[in-house]
Amino acid sequence: MAWAKVEIVYNGETYLGHQRDTDFAIRFESGLSVGEKFQAGGKTYQALSVDNEANRDEIFNVKAAEVKDDKPKTRRTKPKSGRSDVSMQSVDGHDNAD
Repeated sequence: MAWAKVEIVYNGETYLGHQRDTDFAIRFESGLSVGEKFQAGGKTYQALSVDNEANRDEIFNVKAAEVKDDKPKTRRTKPKSGRSDVSMQSVDGHDNAD
């Protein structure tokens, strides 16, 4: 798979970078370090390793893992007895209330 241009959001700032699967290239100025989270392509990632390419202080090569949102989703409970606001009418269709 080839490298693709991507916007990387880290620490409230947006940086232009490149992505190939879970490998990223981001500018050195971002200050990204191991263990920190960032977003790219609508997904959240955590940096597993950060390499200052050739110690030139230009580009970080980042190996990352996608952070899954495993929070349980709340379910909507349906009433078991049906509607409770149905008026009680007799067989002839009239309400027997006084």
